This record gives sequence, C-alpha cells and structure tokens, in this order.
Amino acid sequence: MRFCIEAFANASVREVWCAHHNPAIAQRWVRSDDWFADRCEIDARTSGAFRVRIRSIGSQAAYEIEGVYVELRPPDLSVQILDGDMHVRTEFVSEGEGTRIRQYVESNAMSDPQAQQACWQGVLNNFAAYFTGRGQNRARK
Repeated sequence: MRFCIEAFANASVREVWCAHHNPAIAQRWVRSDDWFADRCEIDARTSGAFRVRIRSIGSQAAYEIEGVYVELRPPDLSVQILDGDMHVRTEFVSEGEGTRIRQYVESNAMSDPQAQQACWQGVLNNFAAYFTGRGQNRARK
C-alpha cells in the first residue's frame, strides 16, 4: 500500500527542516485527538535512529515507533524506514512565502490504509500548524 499526503507551512524550507528533525518540537506536533508523543529521540543523520513513544490519552497504554534515516539531504529530503517495513519519503519544497511538505508512505503490512492515511495527514497538519502565528519563535537549529 502506498499513499501521498501534503501540507503547507508558513516558514522557510530551512526552518521547516529544522523543526521536523528537532525532538523537542516533534514531541509537540506528533499527536492526534486520541494519543500524544510523550518522548521523542532523533539522531538526524544518515543511518541515525529515531524513537517516539506514543501514549493514549486517558489511559496508560503506550507503544513505540522506531526507525532509521536512510537518506538525509538538508533541507530538502528525509527518507526513513519505520519499524522495519514502512518507508517514508518527506520532501520539503519552497513555495511562495513558505514550504510545501510532501510525504510518500509505503508499507506492505498496513492495516486499514484509509485510516492510516487519515492519521498521517492529521499529524502532518499538526506539524504545518506549528508555524501558524509563531512569528519569531520559529524553530531554529
């Protein structure tokens, strides 16, 4: 199964790239109505690992998402493999006064693809919303 999602962020490609690979910032936008990230570790380099612990809102249920970066070309491209099977290619493209973020997600073991796509889109929308109204408080690295 494969799908593509996208969102627009009101920030430069460099700012968006830095925020996307900053664990303290990622912990704020990796969330939904039902769960949130309570821990995030990112080693943003080729062959570097990342780990996000997801916790259910209203219970103690938690699970971890782990992966490795297989290609990084700052500030334009990030390719990663999650949990050994899911491949994610994220492109950051300058567009007008901001950045278009496109994610191509592919997995052979994806259950309920429409729900997965909706969840990924929601998280990407949270990321783009991080830049709305942030002014000079935008992520810098």
